[in-house]
Amino acid sequence: MLETRTVLTYSDYRNLPEDDHSKYEMLWGGVLFVAGAPSFRHQRVQARLIEKMLRHVDERSLGGIVGRINLYRDKYNYVQPDISYFTEAQVSILDGEQAVHLVPLLVVELLSPSTAHHDRNDKRRWYAELGVQEYWLVDCDARSIEVIDLRTDEARVEDPVRSTGLPDLILPVSGIFS
Repeated sequence: MLETRTVLTYSDYRNLPEDDHSKYEMLWGGVLFVAGAPSFRHQRVQARLIEKMLRHVDERSLGGIVGRINLYRDKYNYVQPDISYFTEAQVSILDGEQAVHLVPLLVVELLSPSTAHHDRNDKRRWYAELGVQEYWLVDCDARSIEVIDLRTDEARVEDPVRSTGLPDLILPVSGIFS
């Protein structure tokens, strides 16, 4: 992962060229972190997770599941999780918003070699400080999903995956990584 040396604001980030092929992953203390495009496997696993989570949420009218979206903390800090879950009440407020000022109940990050350290450490702290309740770390190489309760900092890896934030969600790992 490359990082800039100039301190930027969220407004500066919004004015960057949209056709740049880099992925602006987060603005942390005014430092812009850039990662390359995710691998085919990463995107395939992400699509499967979104599909399964979205079906669960839609069938129960629980809210919304979205891919990359700007979670805004302040003018020097934002992050784009791979997947976020917002409650039904939050979804009605968010429609059309570019910078999200609401805290998702659950956030999912898919690990890649260039982002794993940030995902396991910096983002985990950042999400906990923001007030996210549940954080999933998806390891495509290990074919595992670590579910972390950010309120208690307890983590578990199990198959099937069970969420405390999404009632009755049970995901067999084989259906995610096959």
